[in-house]
Amino acid sequence: FDLFLDMMQKVISRAPGLGPRAVRSFASLAPTAEYPVYPATDVSVTAEGVRVASMNFPGETATVTVWVDAGSRNETSETNGVAHLLETAAFKGAAQSIAKIGGQVSSYTSREHMVFSASVLKENIKPATELLASLVKGDTCDLDAAKQAVDATQAAAAAYPEEVIMEHLHDAAYLDTPMGMSVLGTPE
Repeated sequence: FDLFLDMMQKVISRAPGLGPRAVRSFASLAPTAEYPVYPATDVSVTAEGVRVASMNFPGETATVTVWVDAGSRNETSETNGVAHLLETAAFKGAAQSIAKIGGQVSSYTSREHMVFSASVLKENIKPATELLASLVKGDTCDLDAAKQAVDATQAAAAAYPEEVIMEHLHDAAYLDTPMGMSVLGTPE
């Protein structure tokens, strides 16, 4: 860690407009006996068979994240984009509900997973967890709004050559398999 601070000090000393305060802010990252950088992860299983991994960090906020093993690699050419559509629909339904309890929600779809996350004050962890559970079950889906959002995302991605190139590379590498299909799906 001291090496990291020394390196940052050198970088910051050469950066215009940054002073010693910038280096001091990194000092809070230093591990101590009271606040280790990475607390132990506790893994448990609910009665329903859901694996739960938890870590206890100091502070007033908590984050709950749900990983669903259902990314685009589980789709066919006929269902390509469904995981992203469902993630978008669930996210749209949950965002306002989490905001009502003072939290933030985020989500994304990859080739491997759909991920939903909510950050709230620790006192609101139970309602946030219940909202995420409802979201994953599909109770809060608005498919019409999600279709419009997905169309906009696809159009935006098509405007960036690096996105288009990566999709073509996946297609070439994995040929006619789900791993070669776009996570976003197709406009159809």
